[in-house]
Amino acid sequence: MSRDDIKFDRIGAKYATYKTHASITADDEGHAVTLTADGTVGLGSSGDPLIGKLLKYDDDGYGSVQYAGYAVFDGVSGSLPSEKDAVAVNGAGKVIAMTSAQLLTMHHKLPTVQSVDSSTYKVVVLLS
Repeated sequence: MSRDDIKFDRIGAKYATYKTHASITADDEGHAVTLTADGTVGLGSSGDPLIGKLLKYDDDGYGSVQYAGYAVFDGVSGSLPSEKDAVAVNGAGKVIAMTSAQLLTMHHKLPTVQSVDSSTYKVVVLLS
């Protein structure tokens, strides 16, 4: 039996309902999100802390966010994070590596990269 195709996506997943930023639409499902206001998630700005993955957007301005467990995100071609990097959002629904300066300001467990597929730009992240 080959283990080359083990899938980590959603192992140990936990979900919560959040209010969504006014700019979020159904097209943003599957994107990396951050807190943009009290109890509200959005795509944020490059370098904002990753909160989770928007799985479902509802027209009532709320959405389901995976905030724990393993999740697969799109990375940015040419600047993929490395394994064990802490990650942030890039402001367009993808993940990037946090800088050292950003790491110094964080006071909680950070989402970390578990593996990267450089051919598809898919990044497996353990959220918490």
